[in-house]
Formats: sequence, structure tokens, C-alpha cells
Amino acid sequence: MIWHWRRRAEEAEAECAYLKEALEAADALSARHGNGLETAAYYRERIRELEEERDQLHRIATDLGTTCNRLEARLAELGEETKVNGTAQARPASPPPKSSKQPVVHLNELIGLTTVKREVEQLMALAEVRAKRSAAGLPNPEMSLHLIFTGNPGTGKTTVARIVAQRYQGLGLLRTAKVTEASRSDLVGGYIGQTAIKTRALVEKALDGVLFIDEAYALHRSDSGTDYGMEAQEELLKALEDHRGRLIVILAGYAEPMAALLRDGNPGLRSRFNTIIDFPDYTADELVAIFEQFCAGQGYRLTGGAERKLRRTLTRVYRGRGKQFGNGRTVRNLFEACLKRQAVRLTSGSEAASLFRPFTGKIDRAGLSTLSDADIPSETEFRE
Repeated sequence: MIWHWRRRAEEAEAECAYLKEALEAADALSARHGNGLETAAYYRERIRELEEERDQLHRIATDLGTTCNRLEARLAELGEETKVNGTAQARPASPPPKSSKQPVVHLNELIGLTTVKREVEQLMALAEVRAKRSAAGLPNPEMSLHLIFTGNPGTGKTTVARIVAQRYQGLGLLRTAKVTEASRSDLVGGYIGQTAIKTRALVEKALDGVLFIDEAYALHRSDSGTDYGMEAQEELLKALEDHRGRLIVILAGYAEPMAALLRDGNPGLRSRFNTIIDFPDYTADELVAIFEQFCAGQGYRLTGGAERKLRRTLTRVYRGRGKQFGNGRTVRNLFEACLKRQAVRLTSGSEAASLFRPFTGKIDRAGLSTLSDADIPSETEFRE
């Protein structure tokens, strides 16, 4: 929060500095041609307003900082040993944090993924009922909470894993909502004995949260006689038994290789990972919506021509997609390509000239925030 107010103050200060430059230009224009007085007066008034806003924001940030320091000091006092009846007793450890470092994301905020949302909601409803039965002293049938996510890259598997962690933590099934992301290299070693050590260390790191293993099918390589992936599977399954209630594991990857892992890997995987959620590719309309979400989040707007060209490009990219299609990642790459093209347009050529203030040589705010059709590459121009 303090950072937020300080950043706003810095933005006000930056705009103030910009206006001071504009004021100097207006004064110079007035001295040379006898006009520009009205513009100069406007900038002087705006500078005064921004300086007042900047000072107020700095005061807010300072007051918040003082309050936080007092709270930290008080927490430090409470963390010291509490004396009861003259005997020093250690104060119980503070409860675990109720939120992870990742921002809270809600399932209904995600674009598309209709079937995924439905399956996750059903899973959460079942988990909630089980939690209530336990609280009421009622028995629950044995049930595995571990999951398998299948689908192409960029379909939101990692994001949904974070949502699952947040929901499980909210239901009291996990102490934290942290998600530890891993791949084969984090579990499998290159020589005898190393794999068990690496896998145990990773599990220890992920305890009380979710362990998300991407491209998990790489843990099984039937064509290699010296592969230690099977050892990693065994260690992982042992950890699920040893740390029951403290660890949820989500395995993710392409559908066919994941099916082969369950079929040919350690037999224990099939019993502990019996819930599979498939993530379909986004449709062309959903890809456009994701791009527009990027724009809204970063303060950009599309002209009418840009919207039409964007839809054409993404529709053709979607129709020509292959097995390596990146879905959301493809949209992000396209968004970044658009920003590069916009930067070139704004800083060179005749098109940029109309976007410059004649007396400052600076690009105006509207120009910086607008993506035109020239900024949207065609399908042939866009390469992931």
C-alpha cells in the first residue's frame, strides 16, 4: 500500500516535471511571437495542482510508513516470551499466512475454460462437504485430492493450480496457498542416489502447499535403461504417504504422454491421481478476449481498424495451429510484438510527427496508449 501511494506521488512529480518543460517552451514561444500566454497560464496552474497532489501523496505514504513501523514494533513485543505466574513460556508460533505471494485469482475471472471451471467447482464442492463432515465428526471415504491437468501450453494450467491452492487453503485442507513449480530436472538426478535427495528436498520445500510438476510425463522414459525417473516416481509416492494432509501434487502435461505415464509408470500413480482435468485450446474469440484483457491491464486501447485486424490475425493463427500452439502464450507474444511495432511507429517516420506536441517534441499520452492497425502484424508477419 505504501508503495502504491509513493508510486502515485512519483507519477505526479514526473508529470509536473514534464509540464515545467512545456511551460518553458510556451514562455519561449510567447517571447518570440507574442502568443502562448494562455497556454503558459494553464501549465502554471496545472503545475501548482500537481505539486499539491505530490506533497499530499508523500504525506500519506509517510503516515502509512509510521503506522506500519508501530505495528511491527508491537508484533515484535508480542513475539517475545510471555511470562505466566512468574514462569517464562514461549508464545505459540504465529499461524501460517492466509495468502500466498501470488495475487488472488478467481476462477470466474478466467476467459473461456468452461469445462475446466465446472470440474474444478465440482471438486471444490466435494472438498468443502468433506471438510464439513470432518468438522461434524462424520467419517469420510478415502479420497485423493491430487490432480492431473492435461492440455497444450498456455491454456491456464498453472493459473488454475494457484486457484486450487487458494481454495484448498481456504477450506483448511492446506496450511498455505503456496504453489511450488517444478519439472523433471528438479526431481531427477544424473547418478545413483541423487534423485532421492533431490525429490525429498523438493517435497520439503513444497510442504503445506501445492507441488505443480509440469511436463510430468518426462519422469518416465521407457527408451532409456539408465533413467532415474522411476526412482523419482517412487520417492514422490512415498512422500504422499509420509506427508498425507500436508501436500497436494498436480501433474501437468500433454494428454497422450500423461496417459502413457499412468499406463506404464509406477502403478501407484493411477490410484493416487485418479482425477484428470483436460484444458482445451482457446477459441479464436477467446484469444481476442485475452489480448483485450492484456490491453486493459496495461493501459492500451485499440482503434477500430486495429480490432478488426487483430481478429483476422488471431483467427488465422488459430486455424493454422499445430501441436505446439501456445494459446495464451501466443497471445502474449503477439501483444509484445504489437508494442514493438507501436514503438517504431511513434519514434520514426511521418506517422510519428502528428503525435508530437509541436512545442515539446514529446509523444502525447493518447499516442502512447493507442494501438493502431499498423501496430497489429498479419499472420504471415507474426512469428511466435
